[in-house]
Amino acid sequence: MSIAGFPNLFTITGPQSPSVLSNIPVLIEQHVEWIADCILHMRKTGKSVIEATPAAQEGWVAHVNEIVGGTLYPRTNSGK
Repeated sequence: MSIAGFPNLFTITGPQSPSVLSNIPVLIEQHVEWIADCILHMRKTGKSVIEATPAAQEGWVAHVNEIVGGTLYPRTNSGK
């Protein structure tokens, strides 16, 4: 939900979100609730900036690729 180099930017159904594998309205609701809780926590703790680190972003990409690698998605040509 966050991208390195873009502080305070949240993406709800951005790249590598599980939105394609889920009921999107339910997923969006969960993401928005998490973002709202995050902003509330930031306000309560006096923080004004949140941003993914490049290492965390790379770790998430590796995790998603590992999970997807166990499915049929990378073995199809449906995107061509």
